[in-house]
Amino acid sequence: MKNQTFNWLPEDLDFGQPYFFLKGSRSIYLQNVKKICAYAEDCIRLRGGNETVCIAGKGLKIAFYQGDEMLIEGSIRSVTLGSAGVGEGTSGR
Repeated sequence: MKNQTFNWLPEDLDFGQPYFFLKGSRSIYLQNVKKICAYAEDCIRLRGGNETVCIAGKGLKIAFYQGDEMLIEGSIRSVTLGSAGVGEGTSGR
């Protein structure tokens, strides 16, 4: 039997990049989270693969975090993607 690829998997998810679903402006579900870089009520910055995900808003909290999956709840104002290392301390790991 020939090796099969799962064409239904989004390419970014397959390569370990962050993958997320916004549910209105009240919650965001993320996969492939590797590290919490910053955590405050108005900003949560995460790392996944070679990308950072910055969630800005009010009353933000991590409602669920297991393995590489996370659910953030609160009043979400914006979600920004960037290269890992930008805006975070890069000395050490």
